[in-house]
Amino acid sequence: MVFHLIAISKQTDNSIGYVFSSDKLSLIKEDLKELRSCTRMAHIDNYSIHTITTDSHDYKSIIQYDSYFKDTQFTLSKEDFIKQLEAQLFPTSKEVASYIAKKFHLGTFALMKTIYYLYADYIETHKKPLFKAEFQAWDEGPVEKSVWVLKKHHISNLKNADDVRIKQIGDFNILAYIDQFVEKNGAYLESVKFSKDNPTHRLGTPWSVVRQSEVRNALITDEDILKYHYKEKIPV
Repeated sequence: MVFHLIAISKQTDNSIGYVFSSDKLSLIKEDLKELRSCTRMAHIDNYSIHTITTDSHDYKSIIQYDSYFKDTQFTLSKEDFIKQLEAQLFPTSKEVASYIAKKFHLGTFALMKTIYYLYADYIETHKKPLFKAEFQAWDEGPVEKSVWVLKKHHISNLKNADDVRIKQIGDFNILAYIDQFVEKNGAYLESVKFSKDNPTHRLGTPWSVVRQSEVRNALITDEDILKYHYKEKIPV
């Protein structure tokens, strides 16, 4: 008889899992303790634990035993499993935008600016992104195209989608960060839509540098933001 410790997460379309197998129950308990310690240190709890017994060490016997696990991508490495869990918890621009759309009343222009500044201010300070996003240099300024499409053409989908509240980012309070930024700057960003005071359009900003490219709507990279964001700061 073989004992199988299974940790699984089905929070996204792709189910991921970790499995440890042994014919000694004491080793199963020891591995579970280690897994919980590792995930606790990483501020991760988006998984469930299962234990089953089969006649084989092969993890495929788990799927034969219970079809619930058939679509799960298993790994035998705790380190790989934790990295995949962290990726699941990493917010997206759509989730940030959905939260903003539910709580605040921003137009498309101000929403694009808000998403951009939330991203750019954070990456400038912490040297790493707060959420997944890709900004393009459109005529109006930096635009996250996937969010723009939802805001302009599928606003109900944006408001009804899962938002950033389903995610956790260690000890960082992303909701307070968003709320404070919008409450402080939302009205200002609405006001500069047709103004020469649009801060992202200043000379030497990431947007203006990228717009010099011959590629239409070229990508604004993290390196561009880290190098030039100081030129586009919102007036205090």
